[in-house]
Amino acid sequence: MVGDDSMYESFDNFQNIIAQSQFIEDWTYDPVTSQSVYYAQIDVDTFSLEYAWGVDSTVTSVDTMDTSIQLPIHTESRFSIYPNPINDYVTLNLKTIGNQPLKIRVFNTLGNEVYFKQIDFSDSSLNTIQTADWPTGMYTVIIESGGKNYYQKLIKF
Repeated sequence: MVGDDSMYESFDNFQNIIAQSQFIEDWTYDPVTSQSVYYAQIDVDTFSLEYAWGVDSTVTSVDTMDTSIQLPIHTESRFSIYPNPINDYVTLNLKTIGNQPLKIRVFNTLGNEVYFKQIDFSDSSLNTIQTADWPTGMYTVIIESGGKNYYQKLIKF
């Protein structure tokens, strides 16, 4: 945090603002990507900074009643996202995945699913998601199709 007299009137005011800052941190486990995620957010004055750090995984687990099924996560880009970073909406171009049923899932950095849609893929390969009500932060978009999972990161400002 940087400041001067023109921004905060005095060094004492600057120190008070720093002292009133709020910091949140947490470790969570994202079962979709099978990774532990460190999440941190700091709010100082009118600024907020949010960050998540995860250890990428090549396998995800899906728990069933009897056993755990291992599904590969394919990191090659099989779909495109635009714009990224986003504001009020995001468009997914799913054309390269092929004409087959798929699921779109979006998770925030805490591992909460914020969007889900199942598509039979009989109509358009473009899918627009309204994101105006989503908080700023980083999201993971996962496309499940043909027994494979493809993911990309998404940032909301």
